[in-house]
Order: sequence, then C-alpha cells, then structure tokens
Amino acid sequence: MALALQTSLHAAPPTPASVWVAAVPLTTSSPFVLAGRVQLEWTASPGAANYNVRRATAPNGSFTLIGSPSVERFLDTTAIPGTLYYYQVAAVDATGESAPTPIITTLPAIAVDNLDTANVTLTGTWSSSASIAGFYGTNNLFDLTTSGKSVRFQPSLPVSGRYDVYLRWTSHTNRATNTSIEVADAVG
Repeated sequence: MALALQTSLHAAPPTPASVWVAAVPLTTSSPFVLAGRVQLEWTASPGAANYNVRRATAPNGSFTLIGSPSVERFLDTTAIPGTLYYYQVAAVDATGESAPTPIITTLPAIAVDNLDTANVTLTGTWSSSASIAGFYGTNNLFDLTTSGKSVRFQPSLPVSGRYDVYLRWTSHTNRATNTSIEVADAVG
C-alpha cells in the first residue's frame, strides 16, 4: 500500500496573445501530479510548431526552459517531491514565441511507500507480495490475521497547506473489506 499526497493547484486567467506571434496556449486542466512527476496539458495554439515549457521555484523567479514538446502536453520527470514549482508555457511558430501562459503552480506529490522505512511504521509482522499488479513501488504489504497489526504512513511535509490524501492497494477477492483508515493532521 502507498500513500500519496497532492496539493490543490491554481492558475490565473489567460492573457491576450500578440498578433504577430503564435497564440498563447490556454491551460485546460490541472496538472497531473505524482511523486517526482508533473504532467502539464494545454489547448493547441493554431500554427504552433512546438511549445516551450519553463519552470521556476519562485513566482517571480527565473524561469528555466525544461522542454519543447511538439504536442499539447509535457511530463516533467525532474520534479523533486515536496518542492513548490511554477510553470509557464509559450507557443512557438515561424514568427517567434508567444507570451507565456499565466503561472501554473504545483507541488509534486509526496508518495510514501511501504518500503520507506523513514516514514512508515509497522506494528506486528507483515508479509510483502508483488503477485497482483496495481501497487505503487516494488510490492505491497499483506497479512492473513486480523488482530493487533497496523501500518502508519507519516510523510515529511515541506510546507503547511491543504493536502489531498490518496491510498492505493491492489484489488482482489481475497482483500479485506473492512480495513480501518485514519487520517490525522498536526492538530490531531
């Protein structure tokens, strides 16, 4: 089982494009965020040959070019989990580069896997398995008994804020149907 946390994402309204360069691409969906990865998607800009994707670690910081895809999506695989990033996308055509999109803010998800000994506490003896696909990481935990065992996932959160909590486990007829799950914050 793995625990993944994802922050809420924000994007400002689009700005108008210059007449003589490609139109500013509009972001159409919130970035998809997973541990160490951020996928951005936007609407096509008519006539664009490619798009320049830039990233910064501050909203007014220096945006660095991290990719130039020819399609309307980009997967940032260099994102460090827990680092707040700011993205901008600009369309490129034969006349130059459009104005950038409004800043897109995201915090790559923080995933805590059962093998993360620094952030996972096991009570009791657990077995691991990789026989049924669908788990996060290299395996998942299981136990055939019903008493006195627990797993505590406690991520190191880099900033205060709202986090979405997701759990992942494999599906099978031999899985428990009454597992207790408790989510707590700093207040308790």
